[in-house]
Amino acid sequence: MASWVVPGAALESGKGWKLWLSSTGNEAFPSGPVTVRDMQGQIHQSRTVWSLQSPLPGLDRKIGIATVLLRHPRAGRLYSVEIPGLEPVRLRSLPDTLDKPVSFMFSSCFWHPADREGRYAAAVKAIPSHWTPAFKFLLGDQVYCDWPADLSWDFRARTAYEVYGSRYHTYWSDEAYRAMLGTSPNFFLCEDHEYWNDYPEFQFHLMRSWRGYRDAYAQAADRYYQAFQACNNPSDTRWYTFHVSPVSFFVSDSRSGRQPHRSPASQFFVEEQWRALEAWATALRGPGLLVLGQPLLQKDGDFRDHSLSNFRRDYDRLWTVLERATHDIFLISGDIHTNRYSIARRGSRTVREFIASPAAMIRPGSTTPETPPSLIRVGEGERARTWKVDQDPYLCLSNTVGLVRMSQGTNRRIRLELGLWQIRPHNVPDRPEGRATHAYAEGDFRFVLRDEVELR
Repeated sequence: MASWVVPGAALESGKGWKLWLSSTGNEAFPSGPVTVRDMQGQIHQSRTVWSLQSPLPGLDRKIGIATVLLRHPRAGRLYSVEIPGLEPVRLRSLPDTLDKPVSFMFSSCFWHPADREGRYAAAVKAIPSHWTPAFKFLLGDQVYCDWPADLSWDFRARTAYEVYGSRYHTYWSDEAYRAMLGTSPNFFLCEDHEYWNDYPEFQFHLMRSWRGYRDAYAQAADRYYQAFQACNNPSDTRWYTFHVSPVSFFVSDSRSGRQPHRSPASQFFVEEQWRALEAWATALRGPGLLVLGQPLLQKDGDFRDHSLSNFRRDYDRLWTVLERATHDIFLISGDIHTNRYSIARRGSRTVREFIASPAAMIRPGSTTPETPPSLIRVGEGERARTWKVDQDPYLCLSNTVGLVRMSQGTNRRIRLELGLWQIRPHNVPDRPEGRATHAYAEGDFRFVLRDEVELR
């Protein structure tokens, strides 16, 4: 099909959804009336705001966003959204309370060459019905734009926009990958490989990070991220909040506005995001879920890949947000090619971090899980403090997606049931190139972790 449709964010209070659409350069853009039906076939009144994006150099496709707004929103309901000429998309409106359990999915790090048979899509479709996600977070490295690295002569023969356009087209043209995206509304977040490894730091093996190339490649990467991913999110900013009362989500962006860790302006959050995050944490009326592209409970990185902890000032400020929060904040993250559930403690305070990574292991990939540090020291002088990290975290290297099922707990707390849903062991070899299919391969999909916690 020459036209593609991908669900974007579900809008707060069940108001509707964003839909991402794309058609080839010589095909009419699908901008006709949108019909919304419930599962009994009844039509629900809606209006659609269409927005066609500026053409992207290096890509012979038109891209636009349809914002579908229900005239009489009904939170948490399942609908069929129909655009003329395209297959209907079944989407749930965003729940606004936990009167019934609400599940969501999160994943990161999808290396397309390791999933040519479509097991990622198959695994998401096979999630047990009582865990069916109402929405999902895609936490970065949806596209590896820098690996395999372009050969030098090929790299110099193409513009920056052609390099990124080719890689995005490879991923989004994959019917199996789009089928996975189409299973529920999507909230997007970028990480370094949407730009280049350890962006914005210099990488000696990547010409795009060298002086004379980096500005052009950073601009092209950012425009492609905006056009394929960020435009689907509910806010014009790269960070945003929404609520499923009493739970509140803050989806952060520690990558696209990052400045090199040794620069005078060293940062992973821009100041406007800091103000929004600090205001969110102090205004919580129930548990908070903070969505991070990179883990918080991570050892210092080096020239190959820097961690949040390398940014000492911002790292201390983020821990301060957690320490001063009015309610528990639970962390969701990815990036490190290790599935992990870790707990840090200081006095009566506890910080839990749940990581799902990868969805499809890059090759060559990790052979040893990345463990968290045993101690985390933040602040200096009188503000210095130490968090102790439990040294029996759950760790595995399998390809997985993370699942969280939220419900009412005991004593007015909120219960989070946690699951890692295995796609396949990381070391199962791919099918030969000549036999690649999109049969949505079946397999031994199962939980490799089940746990739960109650938050106040």
